[in-house]
Amino acid sequence: MSCPIAISLFQLKYESPRTDIEDFHNKCGVKIQENFPTLKRNVNVGISIEQGSIPLGKSSLNAKSEAHIQCFIYLSSDQKRRVEISNDTITYIDENEYGGWCPFVESISWLLSAIEPYMSNFVVNRTSIRFINKFELDDFKNPEDYFNVVISSANDSSFKYPFVQYGFRYTITVPNSEIYSIINHNVDNPIPNKYLYIFDIDVLDRQNIQYDVDLIRKTADNLRSIRNEMFFCSITEKTKKLWNLQG
Repeated sequence: MSCPIAISLFQLKYESPRTDIEDFHNKCGVKIQENFPTLKRNVNVGISIEQGSIPLGKSSLNAKSEAHIQCFIYLSSDQKRRVEISNDTITYIDENEYGGWCPFVESISWLLSAIEPYMSNFVVNRTSIRFINKFELDDFKNPEDYFNVVISSANDSSFKYPFVQYGFRYTITVPNSEIYSIINHNVDNPIPNKYLYIFDIDVLDRQNIQYDVDLIRKTADNLRSIRNEMFFCSITEKTKKLWNLQG
C-alpha cells in the first residue's frame, strides 16, 4: 500500500510588530511566486453602523465599511501545495503524495530563505509540523488490530453493535522542553466494508527563537524525530506490514 501520509504541514507563529502584510508581499512575493505562481488574497470586510436609534420597518442606515487583507495564499501550479501568510503565522501545506522527509524539509528551507528579507528581525514563538495520515481499512471490528492507542471497554458487552464512527483526541508533553503534541484519531465508514482511519499528529515547539533558517530547520528535524516516535509507538505490527512501514 502507498504511504498513509495524505497532508504534510509546517507552520511558524511569530511576534509581529506590523499589521500591514502588504509589506510582506512587496518584499517576498516575487520570490515565492517562482514556485507558487498563483496568488490569492483573503480579504476581511468589516461594517460598522453609526450609533443612533434604528427605526422599525424599512429605512436607510449610515454605515462604514473597512476592508483589509487578512491572508495571502500562494499556490503551486498543480494547486496541491500552498503557502499561507497572515500577520503572525506562516503555513506551508503539501497535499501531494509524501515523498519522504528530505524533499519536504528542502521545500521548507527554500521557503524560509525566500521570506528571510521580511522575517530576519522577528522572533519565532512556535514552530510546528503536522502529518495527517489516512488508512483505508476493510475491517474495523477490533481497533487493537491496527493501533496500540485505542478506546477500550471493560468487557465485550459494552459495544453490542459494529462501529460506524469512532474518534478521540489527546495532548502529550515532552519532558524538559517546550514541546507538546496534539493527536487525533478518527474513523468513518463512508461505504459498506470500508473504513477510513485518520491519524493526525501535530508536534509543536513553543521555544522562542530568533528567525534563522538553519536553526528553524534543526528545530523541524527534532520535531520530526518526536513525531516518528509517536507514530510508530501507536501502530501495531500488522499496520506496519500492511503499509510496509519501517519503525
